[in-house]
Amino acid sequence: GRILGFNVHVNIYAAQGALTDYDAEAAGVRRLPGIVSVRPVIEGQVMASAGSQASGALVRGMTEKDLASQSLIADHLSPNALAGFKSDAIIIGNRLALRLGVRPGGSITLISPQGTATVFGTVPRIKTYRIAGTFDVGMYEFDNSVIFMPMDTAQTFFNLDKGVTSLEVMVADPDN
Repeated sequence: GRILGFNVHVNIYAAQGALTDYDAEAAGVRRLPGIVSVRPVIEGQVMASAGSQASGALVRGMTEKDLASQSLIADHLSPNALAGFKSDAIIIGNRLALRLGVRPGGSITLISPQGTATVFGTVPRIKTYRIAGTFDVGMYEFDNSVIFMPMDTAQTFFNLDKGVTSLEVMVADPDN
């Protein structure tokens, strides 16, 4: 139950690249019987650093509304985390925050290996973000390695224009 509270039943990906017409795709999936929810998401691997500490992490870009609808996460956020989840502010797992030595109001730098191509090779994307809050879902793997980022900010950081990496689908009866 806790794992499915953080993850989803079905992920829908494009055959290649990003899903660009994801609103229409999501609407089509919502019309299918047994669908509880469909939400667009951006996922990408990063290196997170603060001071002399660094750690690999998974960024999950989503809207504030979609993040708030995930009760396992929304019910375990630090105070005012959702209110500050805007523009260049992120929410990180509390164990990741402890490991990096940061707290809400502080900042971390994210480095994505999927950078910009130049004549000298690929230059990684590097950006510093303010920490709006932390979450503690009680599962070490998630609390230690996940970062939530606003959808539009993630689209810019991962150079996806107006696309997403997947649609996450929850169904009424995952065993069926």
